[in-house]
Amino acid sequence: MNSFYSTLYGKFADLQVDQSFSARFAYPAKGLRPSLKIGKGILDCTVRIPQIRAAKGTISYGPFLFKDSEFGQAAAIRLAVASTCLLSGKSVFYWLYRDYLGEWLASKEDKIRAGYIVNVILDMLARQRIRQVEGEDFYADTMRHADLLVSALLPRHPKNFGILTQATLASFLLNISAAYAPTAIVKTAKNFISKLNAFAFDPSRLVDIIRDRISSNNNTVEISRAESGWDHIAKLADTLYAIIDKIPGKWHSVYLPYSNVLAVGNLESISIFESKIITEKEFTVIKRRAMNGSSNNNHAGDDTVWQEIFFELLREEKRNEKTLSRLSRATKNLNFSTVGFPTSDYVSYYSLYNELGPQIRRVIERVSLIKNALDENAFEESGSIDLQVAIQAVASETRRNDIFIKDENLLKNESWTILIDSSLSLSGSSRQLKAVSICLGETANQVMGSSNPWAMFAFSDEFYCIKDFTEPYDSQVKARIGGLAQNGLSHIPDAIRSCRALIGEHSKDRNYLILVSDGIPSGYLGIEAEFTASVKELGKYGINLAAIGMGGSAIKKAIRNARTIDTPADIVKEFIEIYQNLSL
Repeated sequence: MNSFYSTLYGKFADLQVDQSFSARFAYPAKGLRPSLKIGKGILDCTVRIPQIRAAKGTISYGPFLFKDSEFGQAAAIRLAVASTCLLSGKSVFYWLYRDYLGEWLASKEDKIRAGYIVNVILDMLARQRIRQVEGEDFYADTMRHADLLVSALLPRHPKNFGILTQATLASFLLNISAAYAPTAIVKTAKNFISKLNAFAFDPSRLVDIIRDRISSNNNTVEISRAESGWDHIAKLADTLYAIIDKIPGKWHSVYLPYSNVLAVGNLESISIFESKIITEKEFTVIKRRAMNGSSNNNHAGDDTVWQEIFFELLREEKRNEKTLSRLSRATKNLNFSTVGFPTSDYVSYYSLYNELGPQIRRVIERVSLIKNALDENAFEESGSIDLQVAIQAVASETRRNDIFIKDENLLKNESWTILIDSSLSLSGSSRQLKAVSICLGETANQVMGSSNPWAMFAFSDEFYCIKDFTEPYDSQVKARIGGLAQNGLSHIPDAIRSCRALIGEHSKDRNYLILVSDGIPSGYLGIEAEFTASVKELGKYGINLAAIGMGGSAIKKAIRNARTIDTPADIVKEFIEIYQNLSL
């Protein structure tokens, strides 16, 4: 089954303009609430989804709490998926209208109410887009379900007229009847909803325009005010603002708890939603109250699928905990401040992978040729055809029965460990660091096959797992490569010793450690001597060390089998020489 990250990212990517022109996606993100960061370019925008937490018999997602039951498991997964879809859809429109929205917000006296109107409109555009892309069945089973869960957090006994009006408005937006609301308040809410529902706008038209304007290596596009339809949206925003501006009292935060809070200066407001455990019984009552009584509004959905995703999430978290435990043991008594995983950023990985395609293919082809040349008894009388030998046979018109390569894995019994220096001292950019990591990761994945283990770790004064030996090279691992960032000091000897311990648990006939670094350690007194000692120690443990130097030739002084590169394109020639020397 796919990782939970892959499940969320798949929905996120569906609602972006294109994989090559996309906001970034972060899961698990720090904090307890979903958030949306907007910048000048689309790559400067980030959707952040918090982690689902299960502890002490409860499950939580953001402000939502459930008992650890089948209902709670399915509800938490639905909410995380709903958050991902809504914020992914909103990110495109928020980014496109960011300047216009800023001007409109500045023109309004009550910034908190104005921010609420902006969010309502962005939510509406995102929901239309979700319906168009994912379909009505998905919308009913996921987004509608999330809305019903939100309504369970609305205050049952509002303290004053203003809060009652805001709660009633929220109920109508969620398409849930408001219990015990006075006629005047219901009239205000219905007026607001009727204006919103009467708004005719096709968000897919905007997405198509953006897609048509995308050019290579362009993080922005030019769309005129008329093409964007902003004036039409601004008119709706003015109308909706005028309605809620008449509601007395202080305006609270009426944002969807599974959506984001719009940043409006330094202003803060108290959330209208309560924090409590939502029970299945309460949810059933809310479903009955759902407005219009249509099948879509009361759609129950199949909880089995969501529960399976939840259990896969738990298994994934246990694997991660086990990995972190191994890293903690391997780094014990060393100088790392912490161990962990890099922030996931598949968009960054995908963008670089597309650029590096030719280099990656050349590395894989050349390394594969080296392996075929070194393997014994490579040719057989049946199996997969070796094209080069077959072409020679045809050209020379000779009969040969040794043009086949054995179907079983012919690779030597070996392991690879790739160790990436992600410290600030490393010359060059994070982008270049990621590019080299992608080339090595893709090569290892293709060449090592499924029977021989390989891993990738990164370090500064912290130690990170990018791919453990037992992990598949999936979108989660690729996203970790995309999330690599330079920070901290360079504890090279500690990283080498940590890998030595980790390799010991997966030792093969030949074990290769490939270090990517500038070869300049930093962080504590005597670290240079420790670097030299750590390199010598590897020979005692049957580990062959090689290095790719970035930003200078210092690494050659410490490691015999080292090559230096200036750009990712250099890695083809230099890595081939490194691997050829290791394989002798």
